[in-house]
Amino acid sequence: MDPNRSKRVLIRVLFCVGLLCFGLADIVSIAKVASEHTSLIIHIAKVASEQMKIIIHAAFKLIVGGALLFFLLGHMERQTSQTIVKELDNLTGAEFEQYVANILRQKGFHEIRMTKASGDYGVDIIAILNGSTYAIQCKRNKSHIGVKAVQEVFAGKQYYQADYAIVISNSDFTTNAKKLAKETGVKLWTLK
Repeated sequence: MDPNRSKRVLIRVLFCVGLLCFGLADIVSIAKVASEHTSLIIHIAKVASEQMKIIIHAAFKLIVGGALLFFLLGHMERQTSQTIVKELDNLTGAEFEQYVANILRQKGFHEIRMTKASGDYGVDIIAILNGSTYAIQCKRNKSHIGVKAVQEVFAGKQYYQADYAIVISNSDFTTNAKKLAKETGVKLWTLK
């Protein structure tokens, strides 16, 4: 066997033994520290466990509370919607037109003006949105709105030289009114 090779092998073995000794010394010192502080480690684990219970309990309360709030808001929204429909049914024609004008303002319409009460050519409100002029007929009725409203606002759109025509109602529209609106480009809005 080559003497240089033997020296190299011996150096490597001694090096590995040295690493093991230092490694064992570190492990022994860690174990010694751990054993001295076992009660502290157990206490920390107990505190962490209690904190986790508190967090889980709070999260459960948040989830249940959020679900309850979601349910109640949905219920309130349905009741509010039903209340608004009932209130709309009780408005006069002029009051309903003012209500619609306020909704249009909220939706970004401007230069909203009411036409005269009679001889309005089927248009109750003229309003502008994004540079386009809208001719709007307001229909407050407890029964479905028929084709007459669509015909009137379509004619009024031509008279007022508006870009679009809309019939806004608190009620739904008949099938024929929907068909005619589709053919003439009149938009139908139901406030419910």
